[in-house]
Amino acid sequence: MIRLHDCRHTAASIMLSHGIPPIIVAGMLGHSLAILMTRYAHYIPGTQDEAARMMSDFLTPIPIDLISLKPKAD
Repeated sequence: MIRLHDCRHTAASIMLSHGIPPIIVAGMLGHSLAILMTRYAHYIPGTQDEAARMMSDFLTPIPIDLISLKPKAD
């Protein structure tokens, strides 16, 4: 049996997966943005890839030759 709630969840998932901004979808569903992101973030394209890239950037050490150890002379 398909419930009305199932249709609502499917509609939200489809909207997010097609790039409709989360704030718009949240408003249509009557959710806060925080609730929407908790329940549907995995449907937003690139969310997991972006999180992985950010963590990789954070954990990748900066090569010492890119760090200036001497103060710049004016």
